[in-house]
Amino acid sequence: MKKLILIIPFLCFLFSCETVVEIDLEEHTPKLVVYGFLNPLYDQINVTVTSSVKRDANVDPPFIENATVELYENGLYIGNATYAVDPQNYRNYVLVHQLDHTTGANYEIKVSAPGFESVSANQFLPAPVEILNAENSGTSVSLEFGEELLEYTITFQDDVDVENYYKVQAFVYDTVNEWIDYSTYVESNEVYIESLNTEGFSGDGIIFNDVVINGQEVKFKALIEEYNFMYDPNKVPMFRIYSITKDRFLYEKSIANYSGADGNPFAEPVTIYSNVENGYGIFSANQFSDFVVR
Repeated sequence: MKKLILIIPFLCFLFSCETVVEIDLEEHTPKLVVYGFLNPLYDQINVTVTSSVKRDANVDPPFIENATVELYENGLYIGNATYAVDPQNYRNYVLVHQLDHTTGANYEIKVSAPGFESVSANQFLPAPVEILNAENSGTSVSLEFGEELLEYTITFQDDVDVENYYKVQAFVYDTVNEWIDYSTYVESNEVYIESLNTEGFSGDGIIFNDVVINGQEVKFKALIEEYNFMYDPNKVPMFRIYSITKDRFLYEKSIANYSGADGNPFAEPVTIYSNVENGYGIFSANQFSDFVVR
C-alpha cells in the first residue's frame, strides 16, 4: 500500500505552520471482468473477458485473449468457449451449445487467466412470460417539439408464486419481410416502472419487478414514438417482454443510474452491480416473448 503525504498550508496568514496529512492509497490489483448473457434465441454463448483498470486510468479495459472459459449446465461440464474476433472487431469467447430451455436450469461460468484470480458466476433460467395482448389505447402524449408518443396497453399474467423481474423493449416490425427492422424508444408513466433509456441511445427499454403487481393480470401503459409508423403501413410496433433474473435487474438499474449521474458534480458515486465472484461483471440468463401489433 502506498501513502500519499499532503502538506497543507493551514491559516498561514495567521499562523506560521503546516499540517501534514497521510492518506493511505490502496494499490489497484487487476481483476477479471466477465460479461456473459444466455439468450434462448440462440444456441450460442458469447462471453467477453477484460481486465479491470484504475478508476482514474482513462484507458479502455484490455481484452484478455488467453483466458479459459468453462460453462456448466445443471452441474455438468459442457465445454470451453473459444476466443474469436468477428468482422466488426467484437472480441468474444464463443461456445455453440443447445441450451436447456427448462425453467430453473442452472448455468455456471468459470473463467481463469494467467496472472489473475479465477472467477465464477451462476444463474438459473427464469420462466418465460407471455404477452397476452398489446393494443393502441387511442391516446397520445405530445412532446416539447411537436413529436407524438402513442400509448399502448400491454397485458400479461404475473406468477404469484415467483419473485419476478421484467424488461420491456419496443421494435419496428416489417410485416412484409416478417422481421424486426430496429429497436425504438419506449417509455412508461407507471409508478413501478423505471426507464433504461440513456442520453444518446433510447432503445434500452424499461424494467420493473412484481412487488406492486404480484399475481395480477397486469395491464400497463407503454409509450412509443409515432413517427416510426407514419409513412409505411407495413411497419408496425412489436413489444418484447423479457423475464430476467434479479442479478440482471440490479445490473441494468445500476448502468442506468451510472449513466444518469455521469457529468453531474453533485451526484453520488454509482457502483455498477456485479454477480461475478472474485471479479467484476455480469453473467445472466433470460427468456422472452414477442407480440406484434397488426
